[in-house]
Amino acid sequence: MVKPKRGKPATYTPAPKVKDPRVAERLEAVLQVMNGVNSVSEAARQLHLPRNYFQTLLHRGQAGLLEGLTPKPAGRPPTPPAEQTLTSENQRLRRQLAQTQLQLTRTEKLLEAAGDILREQARARPPRGMGPRKHRTRHRAPDESG
Repeated sequence: MVKPKRGKPATYTPAPKVKDPRVAERLEAVLQVMNGVNSVSEAARQLHLPRNYFQTLLHRGQAGLLEGLTPKPAGRPPTPPAEQTLTSENQRLRRQLAQTQLQLTRTEKLLEAAGDILREQARARPPRGMGPRKHRTRHRAPDESG
């Protein structure tokens, strides 16, 4: 196994190991046909398979080989549009949350300062009803008796 460099995935792919002897036999037959050593009909007879089925296997193998050999665009594949939309929405919501949290912190500090001011003012003045009493003279209605 190839050890990847730090942070980079390995680019080397080791040769596949064929464990099943029947698969190894089919692989050998396909390679012989591709190299021109045998015909499709001869390889199919050797494997005791119908020619049409063997040819289908051959074509599947060739398609896989072509797919593996086809150059891919360099770099990371583009992010799907739906994922881009979700990512930008996530970033927008995170910024909004940070602003809201900052606003909440400021509001809490402001309320705390206002509370402190009100407490100071309350200490500075005497409580209601405890100051010097002002007597009001009540005007009485004249007595009828006197």
